[in-house]
Amino acid sequence: MILYILYNADLLEIASSPEEESLGYVDDVMVMAEAENLDKMVETISDFMNHENGGFDWSDNHNSRFEINKSAVVHFTRKRIISEDKPRRQMPLPHPELVLRGKPIKVLPSYKYLGIHVDNQLRWTTQSRKAIAKATAWILLFRRLTRPASGLSAKHMRQLYLAVVVPKMMYGIDTWYTLPSKEPGKKRNSGSFGILKEFAKLQRIATLAINGALRSSPTDLLYAHSGLLPMGLLLKKICYRAIVRISMLPASNPVSKQLASYYHRPAKIHPTNIQNLLKIFNYNPKVVKKITPHS
Repeated sequence: MILYILYNADLLEIASSPEEESLGYVDDVMVMAEAENLDKMVETISDFMNHENGGFDWSDNHNSRFEINKSAVVHFTRKRIISEDKPRRQMPLPHPELVLRGKPIKVLPSYKYLGIHVDNQLRWTTQSRKAIAKATAWILLFRRLTRPASGLSAKHMRQLYLAVVVPKMMYGIDTWYTLPSKEPGKKRNSGSFGILKEFAKLQRIATLAINGALRSSPTDLLYAHSGLLPMGLLLKKICYRAIVRISMLPASNPVSKQLASYYHRPAKIHPTNIQNLLKIFNYNPKVVKKITPHS
């Protein structure tokens, strides 16, 4: 890990303007560009890769070629245009072609980066579907361990669910899941109620497997005998712990700086999920006391 940080340092420092940004984790590198329209955005990315001491110069100097065939571009915009064939129908903006070293880069509606599917409208619909499908697969595998003759005990099944299944189901959930809440002055609640219902169904299957209960058993009774929190409270606990962990990071950490920025200067439009969590929990990262363990 340390060698990769040193190896990729020059590549991550190529971005020289406020409209450019580069992120990297080990050998996964992502380039971001902000512009008034998609054409200028494509020009910015192309210039990032082709200018002197740019991405391709780094690739040649470090003998580390980019796999252009595996590269992809996602255009993040919610703007729509009226269809010429159907005036009442709206369609996405036409995507300009990005060509690098004579090869066109494929355009995708979403892209998986570090285990999170980021869609082109930042609505997290793709990530939600993928997370529910992945959670269903883990729950079905988990249920197979509760055979009457050779299965695990209820104690070990509960421990396995909390230690393995829950982290797999809830990976990165503080990034893409919106906690149900009700803002002052509004009549309706807001949040990801559909995701909450799907996860609640899956946890019910897990509690049936842990207790060896009948399918008609009440859900509240299953939670009580399993010693598990209801899914709504479990998701709230996980999101709260994520915010606390971020606030415990060193002040030099980029994520810690972003959290402080969200608290002092919250975005008025398009707030992120982390900003929503700060508002829901009324959490002030500056009043948290850090306790250093004795060596």
